[in-house]
Amino acid sequence: MKAGWPRDILRNLQQPFVRLWTVPAFIALAIGAVSPLIIFLEMNFAKGNLSPWAMHFDADTARTVLSVVAGGAMTALSLAYSLVLLVFTLAAGNIGPRLLKRFTSDIVNQITAGIFGGTFLYALVTLHFVEQSFVPKFTIAGAGFLAILSVMQLIFFVREVSKSVTIDDEIAEITARLKNALSRHYDNLEPEPENPPEVDEFEEEISCNKAGYLASLDHDGMVSYAAKNDLVFKLLKRPGDFVVPGEPLLETSRKLDDEAHDEVLDLISIESARSDQGAMAFSANLLVEIGLRALSPGVNDTYTALAVVDSLSNAFGSVADIETSQSSRKDDDGVVRVVLAESPVAQLADNAFRHLRLASTGNVLMAQGLARAFSRLHALGGRAIATMVEEHAELMLDDLEATVRSESDIRTVRNLLPRGMVARIDRKRREKEEASAD
Repeated sequence: MKAGWPRDILRNLQQPFVRLWTVPAFIALAIGAVSPLIIFLEMNFAKGNLSPWAMHFDADTARTVLSVVAGGAMTALSLAYSLVLLVFTLAAGNIGPRLLKRFTSDIVNQITAGIFGGTFLYALVTLHFVEQSFVPKFTIAGAGFLAILSVMQLIFFVREVSKSVTIDDEIAEITARLKNALSRHYDNLEPEPENPPEVDEFEEEISCNKAGYLASLDHDGMVSYAAKNDLVFKLLKRPGDFVVPGEPLLETSRKLDDEAHDEVLDLISIESARSDQGAMAFSANLLVEIGLRALSPGVNDTYTALAVVDSLSNAFGSVADIETSQSSRKDDDGVVRVVLAESPVAQLADNAFRHLRLASTGNVLMAQGLARAFSRLHALGGRAIATMVEEHAELMLDDLEATVRSESDIRTVRNLLPRGMVARIDRKRREKEEASAD
């Protein structure tokens, strides 16, 4: 068996659809296991003085109460899953199918299913111990408490589900995830080494052994392995990139045997489908997808697209001043062990805004929203971000002048851009006109 099989099992358990099954099952079994424990304590320690303070039932009434609680729990569980499936259908059609993974990993859905299933198992197990000579009064009181908890959880669950199909709430949630991913990624960046390893120092390539999307990298494991074996790794792919068998993933500073290749590949997670684990671009692409759907002729919801643009400017603005295209990981002695293939924030922002700008050609309202976003990023960002937004602003003004007849409408967009940016754009245009005239 491969050495990395425990890590593979852990990765599988982290999948949203696996968690949707395992977490509720664990909660349900844990609640169901409480019933025999309470019955044992009640049979041995809760007789005599404590018994009069408990709920008084005869055997038939106890069975009726427990049957009602069990039936109500299963009915509520069926209702909960019906609502979840309805949300899935609406989200896939109106917002985006890739949101399904986020819904399946929602902790509220998992806890709700677990509580309802646990209440059913609790009542079912307690029924087995009810006899004419012994009625577990405290255990039945526990079933009543679980029934009350289930009702409160159902009310909370319905409230949370209604938020799941509210587009503004979804955009805000995805934006928060994108900001957290960007923050975690760039907070862990180390300064670029003064003497980075040269490309010709890497003697061998390690190729991918299966097709899929590069999900995440065990940076600590790679640094530890490289330090132990006196190696330097240079990654050729970024999280989120698609790879096929035989495609180079990384380079090593010296040749390794096949067993070492397998050990290194065990530190790299490749999944068959895109996910937000380790890939900063996933949440950004999800926002872009929502914006493009909103701008499509069949939907024509410009204000949703504007919310996407504002959210993207908020997320990218939080790290806009970071200027890096490559980073490294060092061992405890300060020796560079892993050189990463990084995506600068300007490139991520460029990919996101380009598609939204192209899809909103001729839309003055959308152009105004983009102009406001460009102004924010221009004020917050470094040189790379400023150059990127200025290029997009110039292209956007070119598109407006080619598709919008009203000079007044175009002027409202120009007025939202920084004056210095507009002046540079106009100067470039004049220089191009003079060059073409010559």
